Amino acid sequence: MRTGAVVAAGLTGLALSPVLAADESVVGVFIFGRHADRLTKVSKDSHEGTKILTPEGSWEAFESGQFYQNRYMSNDSGFRIQGLNQTYQPNQFNAFASDSDVLEKTAQGFLQGLYPPLTSIDGQADTVQGSSLANGSFIETPLGGYQYVYFTGMDGSTPDGIWLQGDANCPVYTNASNAYMDSPEFHQLNTSTFNFYQSLFPLVEGQLTKAQLNYGNAYGVFDYFMVNSVHNETFANLIANKTDEFHQVRTLQDIYSKALNYNSSNLDTTIGGQTMAGFILQQLNLTETTGDAPYMTYAVGAYDIFYQLFGVLDLYNVNQTVDTTFTGIINYAASAVFELVESDNDKMIRFGFRNGTDESDTVLYYPILGSNSTEMPYTTFVSELTKKSITDLKTWCNTCSAWSQDFCKVYSPDYLNAAAHNFKFSTSNLSLAGAGGIGAGVTLFVVALVLALAYLFFRKSRSTSSSIHSSPHTEVGSVSSAPKQEV
Repeated sequence: MRTGAVVAAGLTGLALSPVLAADESVVGVFIFGRHADRLTKVSKDSHEGTKILTPEGSWEAFESGQFYQNRYMSNDSGFRIQGLNQTYQPNQFNAFASDSDVLEKTAQGFLQGLYPPLTSIDGQADTVQGSSLANGSFIETPLGGYQYVYFTGMDGSTPDGIWLQGDANCPVYTNASNAYMDSPEFHQLNTSTFNFYQSLFPLVEGQLTKAQLNYGNAYGVFDYFMVNSVHNETFANLIANKTDEFHQVRTLQDIYSKALNYNSSNLDTTIGGQTMAGFILQQLNLTETTGDAPYMTYAVGAYDIFYQLFGVLDLYNVNQTVDTTFTGIINYAASAVFELVESDNDKMIRFGFRNGTDESDTVLYYPILGSNSTEMPYTTFVSELTKKSITDLKTWCNTCSAWSQDFCKVYSPDYLNAAAHNFKFSTSNLSLAGAGGIGAGVTLFVVALVLALAYLFFRKSRSTSSSIHSSPHTEVGSVSSAPKQEV
């Protein structure tokens, strides 16, 4: 009997903190984290602003990694994963980050906390391959036994990029999300809050324009308030007695961002979450089917994917008068965890959420996918989540109608139609000139397609990004390409 499983009777979605029963053990985990503190995205001169992870953000990411090191690797933890070594072993751990400076540096900070220098871990300094010398002594790596942990960089312009940012380069998602701007709800809020937003101008004058102060820019205004309340002493003093205004700015952004990324009447708004769910399944299945490595997977992403994933997991069905965790923007370096638990050879899944990195922040557990228990049989989890997930590239291309992406062209209706006819078309009713024109056009199309696929293959073979199926790793800090995801 699983006495560790807790049923949320009467209050579906109420956060719980169960402990493992004596006959239970965690055998694997997937951790999905939000990036940590960074500088503002929006200014009067640019809607992009700067995207730089701050020292505060580095500490947040580090503390998150340290928390999970203590939880899953410490000998004193009841959640320890047996077999997961505190010395980094590439086959035991996978990490992934999209090609964004903020996301990659968040991953670096997390990995530094998860795998600290070996001199800080008793009895571990001599466990690194090649550390023993012929004279019987041991030599440690620089910086007190620093562990060089690898992560996979996911380039948004390659097939791998869809897994962590499945809403990027996806026209169907973009159209579904933008439809909110034409809704009665948006127009009502945009009108009713206009005077409130304009009243904020004295607080942001010189940084944001009046044209930027409206509900249609709810996230940008909130982001400016949030970042400058931490990093700008003058602004922090200005809003010291403006707690009601700051609260209203955050509340309106919560409504705005959730509406863009989850609409129960149009689930195309959750394509990024559906794709992330497919990635979670793939990684957990590696652990479940092999029974061991990788014991742990970590991925870092942006707030929009969290909103979408919460919708896929049915977390918006919680009693929101009890817990509003999922309806508002989550804190920096917050993390969602999927724990694979074993008891009497039965596998269960448990979903938990840690909303931040303060000492008081702990993992709270929630029922998902319509369950009323915080534990779900793994087979049920796979079956139910698969129904709501995008699990392969072809499905993503078709769902998004992303035919402008080189790696989707082979799945496009035009290509499939041409392939069905062996790239031959009837010209019996055409003039010689017309037939010749079509023939030349088809030839050019096929040649262009072949060249595009060849280029993609060549580029892919040289890219530091890697396939999730083979999961090779990229050295921390070595991935450098233009950011393509909102963070």
